[in-house]
Amino acid sequence: MKFKQIFRVLLVIALVFCANLSSYAAFRGGADLPIRKLFYAQQVFLNNANIERLKSLYSENYKSNDGFNKDDLFKLYADTVKNHPDIKYDVVLTNIKIDGDYATVRAISKSKATTSKKSSITNDNGILSIDMETIFYLKKNGENWQIVSEQTVLERTSLLYGDCKEADIILCAPELVQSNEEYTVSLRVSPKYAKYAMGSIKKDLITYPAQNSPDIFKIFDNTGEIERIFRANNTNHNETVAASVAFASPTITKSKNLDLKISGLGVLLQRVNVLSSPSIKETEKKEDEKL
Repeated sequence: MKFKQIFRVLLVIALVFCANLSSYAAFRGGADLPIRKLFYAQQVFLNNANIERLKSLYSENYKSNDGFNKDDLFKLYADTVKNHPDIKYDVVLTNIKIDGDYATVRAISKSKATTSKKSSITNDNGILSIDMETIFYLKKNGENWQIVSEQTVLERTSLLYGDCKEADIILCAPELVQSNEEYTVSLRVSPKYAKYAMGSIKKDLITYPAQNSPDIFKIFDNTGEIERIFRANNTNHNETVAASVAFASPTITKSKNLDLKISGLGVLLQRVNVLSSPSIKETEKKEDEKL
């Protein structure tokens, strides 16, 4: 599987996962019991790939903070099931607030899966890992609660093949920036692999269909690190920082030449939420209204 294909698949999974967290917590009495039952049902439907029943938990007016509607969400979910049929969700609801017919639910989650296809380069299945923190917004529809929106606070995803599965690979990026603000992203690998490794760092806007800008690979320095500086967009979009890594294993041929064979591939994603700033005209208008 090539880097562009890996990135597309990984971004789809990340987008789906942020909108489909669930809870396996035991039921207990109280006003939040129907909400806990909803998230328990969500987990069951997700882990059994029961898309039609899963749809019933979401409002027809569902819209995520990234601008995805209900149709977008379930198209992404279908792609996730196709590429990672064994994906399972391990999620804990950390807070539930109810205000009349409205509720807010906060959740933290971890998930792992394997790719359905082997990499043609490393000849093994990839290992997917996802860590997230998400806020769900619910509204009561008659006697039932439905999910009407969600906000992803934190999102880190990795897909690793070959030697990258055992390596210490770290992608560092801010979780929140102002629009049009510069920010630094770094990619680090352990010194054991840095000498024969290449890495790439890029960013894309979180949109549907997903964007996929080209990779520009660089050699790691002697500390095993590369960096890039980005400027956040001013178009009211959140961003995904993507890092690609390739490890090579050196051997000496019979003619005493150095031969490098790719031994590991990795893609890491991290969400960067972009805080929009009011335009100059809007600010001036507000100041005039004050006068």
